[in-house]
Amino acid sequence: MAHLMNTIPESQVERKQLERLAAQRELYSAAKVWYGWQLLITTAIPIILALIALIKEEFSTISAVFGAASLFVDAYLVDRNIKSRKERAVKIQELFDCDILQLPSSPLKVADDIKVEEVLRHYKAHAKIPTNIEKIVGWYSKEVGEVPIHIARIICQRTNCWWDATLRKRFAHFLKYSSVVALIIVLSVGCYREMDITSILLIIAGLTPFFQYCIKQHNDNVDAIKRLDELYYFAAQLWNRAVHDCGAEEILTLESRRLQDEIFNYRTNNPLILDWLYNKFRDEDEATMNASARLLVDEALASNCL
Repeated sequence: MAHLMNTIPESQVERKQLERLAAQRELYSAAKVWYGWQLLITTAIPIILALIALIKEEFSTISAVFGAASLFVDAYLVDRNIKSRKERAVKIQELFDCDILQLPSSPLKVADDIKVEEVLRHYKAHAKIPTNIEKIVGWYSKEVGEVPIHIARIICQRTNCWWDATLRKRFAHFLKYSSVVALIIVLSVGCYREMDITSILLIIAGLTPFFQYCIKQHNDNVDAIKRLDELYYFAAQLWNRAVHDCGAEEILTLESRRLQDEIFNYRTNNPLILDWLYNKFRDEDEATMNASARLLVDEALASNCL
C-alpha cells in the first residue's frame, strides 16, 4: 500500500475500536434473538397451524385465535425489545465512526447512557473478539488510507449506504414472494379439498401475523432502500464537490457530519436483516466494496484537488 495519508486503516484495528465493534455486534445479536422469537410467533407457528388446519378443519379456529394473540405479543413485547437493543448498537457504531472518520460527535446522537464496557461484560464480548476477528476487522477498506481524511471519509460513508441497500433489495423481494406464495397455497389447497369458506377464512386469519410481518418488513425495507438511495446521492454530490470542484476541507467536513447524522437516523429506524442473508453475500459484497473503494481512490489521486 502507498504511504498512508490518514489513520483509518490503523485506528480501526485498535483494541478500543475492536471492543466497540464487538459490543455493537453483541447488541445486534441480542436484538436478533428477539427477532427470532418474532419470526417464531408471527411466521413459523402460524404457518404450521395453517398447514394442520388445511388437513384438519377443526384446527382453523385455533389457528385464528393464535394469530390474534401473537399480534399483541409481538407489538407490546417482542418489537420493543428489538428496538431498544438496536438503538444501543447504533449509538456504539456512531462512537466508532466518529473516531475512525475523525468527525466531531453529535451530542444529540450519542447519549451518556452507552457504556461499552458494560455491554462487553454483559455479553462476555471480550472473550469473543479473537474468534470474531475476521468479522469485525477491516470494517472499512484499507484502500482509503491513500487519500486525505476528508476524501477517505466520504468513500467510507458511500460504502455504508451502498452495502446496506444491496442487502435490503434482496430481502424485500424474498418477503414479497413469500406472502404471495403462502396465500396461493392456502386458497389452492382449500379449494382442492372443497373446504368450507369459513374454514378457509379462519386459516387466512390465522396467517394474519405472517402476512403482517411480510408486508411490514417489505414496506420498511423498501422505505429504507429509498432513504439509502437519497443518502448515496448526497454522498455522490459530496464526492464531486471534493474531487472535481476541490471544495474546502472545512466545508466538506461539515457536510460529512450532516451526512453522518442522516446515516445515524437511518440506522436507528431501519429493520433488521437476517444473518443468513448477510453471511451468504458477505464475501461477494466485501470484494465489491474493496474494488469500488479502489476505483474511488484512483479517481481522487488522478484529480487536481490533491
